[in-house]
Amino acid sequence: MSSRTAPFDGIAAWYDAVMQDPDQHGPMTTHANQLVAAELGPGTGTVLDVACGTGLSPRWIAPLGYTVIGVDISADQLSIARDRLVAVRGDAAALPLRDASVDAVITTYSAAPDHAGSAREAFRVLKPGGRYVQVQVHPTFNGSWTERRPDGSVSISPHYLEEQTFAPDHHATSIRGRVGSAHVPLGDYVNATLAAGFRLDRLVEFSEYAGTLPTSVQLASTRP
Repeated sequence: MSSRTAPFDGIAAWYDAVMQDPDQHGPMTTHANQLVAAELGPGTGTVLDVACGTGLSPRWIAPLGYTVIGVDISADQLSIARDRLVAVRGDAAALPLRDASVDAVITTYSAAPDHAGSAREAFRVLKPGGRYVQVQVHPTFNGSWTERRPDGSVSISPHYLEEQTFAPDHHATSIRGRVGSAHVPLGDYVNATLAAGFRLDRLVEFSEYAGTLPTSVQLASTRP
């Protein structure tokens, strides 16, 4: 078990409500999980949701035919998630699963700071031919080094290419303003996935709001 702190402990019930509220992050949750479900397609076997949070993904993934299990570092998140899926406590970069034991790995808006380690662990626990589908806040247009303006444009800091962890007081937004963030440039996300051994199949930039710059990015990969 990792000794890494769990930033969502103490706010899990609030976070669960925010991620389902249609006037807050509910549209983001729905759009992201719909894209993940479409990427996986109908199937059987076990899907591991890494950084599963409060366990919302089975709503979209289980109807495809899969059994969804989860891992999260936050005990408070898991206390809610376990009403929705089988889940255990663990670090995304040190998963408590056997090698080649799951058919797909998904992760949506993970706060895990070690993206490269998380990708290596996803590769390890996946069976050959298994899919790895990641959704993250778009670091270029919606990241910690960017500022969204009232007209919808985005100002990007010259520090964009620097990986950095930010404290909550760096942010004015609801979730990051409580738990902080870890900025990883988009190229580093892609390269860490490739370095772990994956074949990148698709990269999709998207927003849950029509006519805006992308707020999120999805990487879909396969373990050869």
